[in-house]
Parts: sequence; C-alpha cells; structure tokens
Amino acid sequence: MPTSKTKKMLRAMYTVAVLLILTLAIHIYYVTKDRVPASSVIAMARIDIKQNIDAKDVSTITDWLYKQKGITHVLVNPETKIAVFTFYPSMANADTIANNFATALHYPSQRFKPTEQQLQSGCPAGYTSSSSVTKYFKFLF
Repeated sequence: MPTSKTKKMLRAMYTVAVLLILTLAIHIYYVTKDRVPASSVIAMARIDIKQNIDAKDVSTITDWLYKQKGITHVLVNPETKIAVFTFYPSMANADTIANNFATALHYPSQRFKPTEQQLQSGCPAGYTSSSSVTKYFKFLF
C-alpha cells in the first residue's frame, strides 16, 4: 500500500503533467490560428500579362494598380510583360487584385505563384530561367 508521501508525489506529478499538457494545447492553438497580418507588413506580388504591351499599356496598368487600395509601389516591364506590385496584406489581397486587373483592363493575365523549388532559389518577382542575375548566382552557389 502506497504511503502518504508517495501519494502526494504522484498527485504532484499528475498535476504538473496536466498543466504541461494544457500549456502545450494553448500554445498549439495560438501558433496555428489564423492571424490578420500586422498593418506594417508589406508583401509583393506579380502578374504575368499574356499579350504584348507598349508604353501606353504600361501607363494604363500602372495607373490602375496605383488606384487600388493598399498598393504602395508598382513596376511594369513591357519587355517581359510582368507587373510587380507591393501592397499591405491587411488592406488588400493579391488574388483579388489580379482577378480585378484581368476583368477591369481586359488583359489576359494570371497572378504568378512560385513553386516550392522557385521559392527555395530566390526572389520570385524576377524569376526567369534566362535571367542573367539568376544564372550568376547559380554559378556562384
């Protein structure tokens, strides 16, 4: 028959184990729950345009993107047919902006989402296999 010291020790160990499990459960809940991005976070997105564009189109695209809520900076390259923009995720959603872009401006386009391999290799904003910068860094590393 266990002594009173043993019972007290078992009860204390059981209490500590329950508290640790409870603490772990609370931690997992807070770490995995969806959070609204902080208002200071700035994200970058890219839209690939599926037709040739000229300087007039660049101006139209740039003006339209700057008018969208939450967008802070826009770069459009007519040679690569890519529009890159930075935005506040707390104010805007890149998928919504890309969909509205295709609908409002009638440019066949698609939001570029990098693959896992591309994410591992560097910044997806300028990711093309023919990029001289990409080739240089692949050569170095």
